[in-house]
Amino acid sequence: MAVGAKGAGTAIKAVKGGSMGSKAAKVAGIVEKYANIVKSAGNTLKQWTLQKLPNAIKGIFGKKKPPPELPVNATNKQKGNFGEIMSRDNMLENKALREKGYDLERIGNDAPKGLDDKIKKGIDGIYENKTSPPKYVIDEAKFGDSQLSKTPKDGPQMSDDWIKGSNRIEKQFPDTPEGRRQAAAVRDAWDEGQVEKVVSKIDETGKVTRYRVDEKGNIGSIWP
Repeated sequence: MAVGAKGAGTAIKAVKGGSMGSKAAKVAGIVEKYANIVKSAGNTLKQWTLQKLPNAIKGIFGKKKPPPELPVNATNKQKGNFGEIMSRDNMLENKALREKGYDLERIGNDAPKGLDDKIKKGIDGIYENKTSPPKYVIDEAKFGDSQLSKTPKDGPQMSDDWIKGSNRIEKQFPDTPEGRRQAAAVRDAWDEGQVEKVVSKIDETGKVTRYRVDEKGNIGSIWP
């Protein structure tokens, strides 16, 4: 059921006149401004909201958390987590990637929340490309001069055999119907040749440089 601009106006006045806080008042002000535009255009607030409102109020709620600062004498764990966090942020926010056809969304396990989080083994990150092809990108973050391991039992790290072995894809997702569905979708895309693999090199300043990885786990040219 659509909510008209007139009905929205009543709700806006209630929010602005109440005690819901400054952020709510800012949102109400933005909605009030554009509700008048909606009214004159003969549209409904609901329709307009689905199309425009998220961008209009972006930044008022859920402001981006600043990247962590790497201590001077950082431990290996802190360096590894720093690399994963910076790689994740770059994957999601890099405009140059979107311009090249990679509008990525992180799926499955997220990156560490902080530098001292417990290290997780396996794939560092899986991203769904909303403007495929490819359908997915698998990322491995390496801080500084860290290298891909050549000795895992399934084959060199980030090789095709390593990705497919030991249920690494499945372990990135919760053991729920939705998690299993997502893991199966990644597996299917892999079989279709719709998954790209990259290694992200992160320096102490947080700069991220990405490289392609071949089927044997060898690092190649700059990606994408």
